[in-house]
Amino acid sequence: MVKRKTEESKLQNRIASARQAWRKRHSPSGLQFVLADRIDLIPARAWDSLTNNHSWFLSREYLSVIDSAGPENVSGRYAMAFDGCKPVAALVAQLVQIDGKHLISNDPVVAKTTALIEPGAKSIAEFTAVARKKVE
Repeated sequence: MVKRKTEESKLQNRIASARQAWRKRHSPSGLQFVLADRIDLIPARAWDSLTNNHSWFLSREYLSVIDSAGPENVSGRYAMAFDGCKPVAALVAQLVQIDGKHLISNDPVVAKTTALIEPGAKSIAEFTAVARKKVE
């Protein structure tokens, strides 16, 4: 009987804890956000305060070059989270648009490798066996 009450108590505590965690996840964080399509629209001092000495790929200089001279099918998205006036998070995302022209290569090595693909192969093992026979 005591063991059952202990188990029920543990279960009730887990349910209460899960409910409290759910409420916390579904309530306002109090954070404010800045979203931008270009790095130069993000507050420079705030961005640098979070990203300096972490990665060159997060530097405004690098991201600015990608924005202005990067591949035509890549576009950046930038976000920052603030707790009041204090920056607490920086985020970079790249959107890549892929269509048929990005899937075709004029490289002869790629063309030769692609020609090895057996259209009817149903598994990697079967594909590998067919490809080996063609190469030999």
